[in-house]
Amino acid sequence: MFPTHVLIEGQALSILHEPRTDFGPHGDALRLADDTGRPNVLTRLEISGRDRVVWLLWEDRGFDAFGLAYVRATDTLFVGAGRISATIHIESRRIVERNEPDVFWGHERVGTYVLELGELECILYDPAGCVIGHAPVDPPYEYEVEDDGIRFRSIVLGERYIRFPG
Repeated sequence: MFPTHVLIEGQALSILHEPRTDFGPHGDALRLADDTGRPNVLTRLEISGRDRVVWLLWEDRGFDAFGLAYVRATDTLFVGAGRISATIHIESRRIVERNEPDVFWGHERVGTYVLELGELECILYDPAGCVIGHAPVDPPYEYEVEDDGIRFRSIVLGERYIRFPG
């Protein structure tokens, strides 16, 4: 496998996925797969120039897109793939939140917040990776950022809203 390099908020990250069913020599890897899942991918995330490496063990079901966002101010990583997503505080190597979306689609920055998009649910996080709110959705859906939150519209579920704190 070869690494992927990305630049987020001026910070270089290196991502390397390898087929694996256990932690191997990386016993300190964070397990993202649910307890009933069969993890088959070990991912190495390195934040360049910060001497920080995080190992993640998760289950790829063959159709999963791996996505991430990083908030430098809080040293928090937002990751997702398939039916798993998590927020991780890099310094403490601690999973802040862990979710099991129906299908993870990706992350978007909304001001200082991070919005996780999924097939049937969207989740808004604060910069430290804590959940602010959820909105059930149904594809196709669209969303609009407003002054006090995010409005989601879908054919089946209609309008849903997540309010910004404060």
